[in-house]
Amino acid sequence: MKHGPDCIPPDEVGDSGMCCCNGEWDDEERADEELVLNCGLDGCCMPGYHLRSECHTAEMIQAMEDEYSPVSEKAIFEFLCRKYVQRSDQRQKAMGLQYTEAETHDLAQELAAFFRASHS
Repeated sequence: MKHGPDCIPPDEVGDSGMCCCNGEWDDEERADEELVLNCGLDGCCMPGYHLRSECHTAEMIQAMEDEYSPVSEKAIFEFLCRKYVQRSDQRQKAMGLQYTEAETHDLAQELAAFFRASHS
């Protein structure tokens, strides 16, 4: 297969076996891979039939999001806990849940300011 000028070399893509030529994913390199229903990867969260190279766990997804996201879920959570009152009844506390009550426009303004500050 010929790769375009914007292609990520296959050896740098990792286990996916995919390359990216001119901004479009190219599955040609995986054409001989078999679709599986039970891939055997402990904790795989891919629904239904999928290629083994597409297998991923919730932890893998979270790690990828953390790597590419300028702001982590933890940082947003901590911000909301500082800014807004958290409420939970006994059942919710037992499950580690809490709820924030906030006026929607205020919440939107505060989050927008938070994200602007995290990008600067």
